[in-house]
Amino acid sequence: MSDLPQITQEMIDDDASDLKNDPTSMSKEKILKYIDQIKTMLKNPHCVRLRQRNEATFMTYMNQMFDKFSERYPALFKMVIVQGDNLNMGMLLFMLDKMDKIKSNEMTRFNASSEVGMKIFKEFVPKDILDKERMG
Repeated sequence: MSDLPQITQEMIDDDASDLKNDPTSMSKEKILKYIDQIKTMLKNPHCVRLRQRNEATFMTYMNQMFDKFSERYPALFKMVIVQGDNLNMGMLLFMLDKMDKIKSNEMTRFNASSEVGMKIFKEFVPKDILDKERMG
């Protein structure tokens, strides 16, 4: 599997730097790099065959390849694996922007969570139901 994309030394060094600053958080740019690499791996012929043969082995392999990311963001990691190119990047970028605002003390976690929740609510609750709720 030598033609698989590799994690670069720069990403490993950046991870170490991120861990010093906040052991639970990566920068938005780093998260997006990982997502891009995971999506690239999902299209790799070797990974496609491995996934077709044995989903559990494929997931173990992906977890090993992206261990730092999968440990810090297990739900996001799984979402990228399952949804691939269908991942709602607009919503993800919105959430990551809120994360950055929390980190820079421009916004509280409560306010960020409220904004994200409202955006999700408006996106997924049908308009006719929203209108009924407003009227009565």
